[in-house]
Amino acid sequence: AVVVRHDLWEAAREELSALRRRLQGRYRLHPDVEIHAKQFLGGDVRHRGLEIRARFQCTHHILRFLMQSRSLIFVRQAVLKEGATGAQGLAAAWQGLGRQMVGQVESTRFACGGRGWVLVTDHHGDQPYRDPALNHFLEATGQPLLEHPFGRRSHDSEFLQIADLLAFLTKQPLEPNHHF
Repeated sequence: AVVVRHDLWEAAREELSALRRRLQGRYRLHPDVEIHAKQFLGGDVRHRGLEIRARFQCTHHILRFLMQSRSLIFVRQAVLKEGATGAQGLAAAWQGLGRQMVGQVESTRFACGGRGWVLVTDHHGDQPYRDPALNHFLEATGQPLLEHPFGRRSHDSEFLQIADLLAFLTKQPLEPNHHF
């Protein structure tokens, strides 16, 4: 998931636009090409004109960007399928994400004046499991956590594409793609 301070939403959008311009300049990744992980990091030798090595370099650049961003927080949570099934797995994943979000927000780097945060994730049907995590966040930080509008397609949102890429990379140690 990606979490953005409400008051830095526009700054985050500009940071992502600048990132896309750098990716185009350095790796020839056209700004219209979706960074949708399954296709972007899939097995095609060339995807939208880029060889796999260039796509890996783009991914590395994106991860460095996220680690240095002043307006975006990324949180990752993986739950082994063997240990938790269905509802248990979703509940455990959202509880873990909730704890990570609280920890990140309480750090001095991401202190917020109380306007709230925006959560971006590509999980649409998890509301019964997501709501306790969002409530925990509100109780722990005193700040609301708003959701990036669901129903958007990933090519309409750079934020969703980044969240999807993070989810794909988080899953790799558990269920590796043959390229990793």
